[in-house]
Amino acid sequence: MLEMTRGDWPKHDWTLPYTIKHQANRYGDRVFCSFHDGETLTFAGFDSETDALASGLVQLGVGPGDRVLMLGYNSKAFLLTWIATQKCGAIFVPINTELKGAFLEHQFRNAEPKVVFVDAELRPAFDTVSIADVPVQTTVVLGDSPALPGTNRVEFAAVARTAARAEDIVPAATGDVCTIMYTSGTTGPSKGVLMPQGHFVLFGYNMARAFSMTPEDKMFICMPFFHAMGLAIQIVGCLIAGTPAHVVRRFAATTWVDDIRASDASITFGLGVIPEFIFRQPPTENDRNHRLRAMVAVPVADEWGPQFEERFGVRLMQGYGMTECNIPAW
Repeated sequence: MLEMTRGDWPKHDWTLPYTIKHQANRYGDRVFCSFHDGETLTFAGFDSETDALASGLVQLGVGPGDRVLMLGYNSKAFLLTWIATQKCGAIFVPINTELKGAFLEHQFRNAEPKVVFVDAELRPAFDTVSIADVPVQTTVVLGDSPALPGTNRVEFAAVARTAARAEDIVPAATGDVCTIMYTSGTTGPSKGVLMPQGHFVLFGYNMARAFSMTPEDKMFICMPFFHAMGLAIQIVGCLIAGTPAHVVRRFAATTWVDDIRASDASITFGLGVIPEFIFRQPPTENDRNHRLRAMVAVPVADEWGPQFEERFGVRLMQGYGMTECNIPAW
């Protein structure tokens, strides 16, 4: 049963900063997320560490309405940057880690970021684009890599160590745009979806309610954080339900069963071909040796869906929705 329900959760508090602070007060030093690299993030730490990073962004000149672009794999730093950006009134722009060339340049120019956060491994993608005339001032690097041409280079750890200042935090309202997510662009160039605070919160709330999630559950996340499924549905759903999550850098079909077992997950998600890739792996003696009770798989084909449920002993669920319109049906 959800601890945070609509009845005692006024619409003006349907924001991510409020939800994080509320759950920090409730769960304190309980681990919210564990990560593939051994890092952890507690409920209380999610609040305090994003306060500090928000002040770091303010010192870099970021303010209300500015865009902060992120090209990075799933990590603790990604989640902290997402929320810290919102806490100083700016807008977070996550970018698909596979983008290069014209596709990356279109989103980069469309977003007009003031600051760019980038994983060292992904930094070469920016060598395939022109950033001339884009008002980006600072590159925050995660790892050992150069800055984007013509920008100041700052290391993530240095920004994250900033002393938090209460005056740097900008109160969030339910209708404030907090994130821009780019759609796949099947009918033309990718479109940036302006996502308000309340939209994000309801993504997670509806998921947590559909799965009757509790703090005793555990979420396994292999979906990328640049996608609404990984960030808005899974992470926010866990936050609202008080459910811990284990986050891996990216999906791997060959280790999926072992990863599920090691994480002690009871719920997970897979989009597109991911569930079928899992099903096509050779059977193992551990296919049912796990705690997984449910998995979102979209779409599920008659060819393999029932066999997947029987083989892994897990219920498959489908949902219907879009980045623009949330998930109106499960």
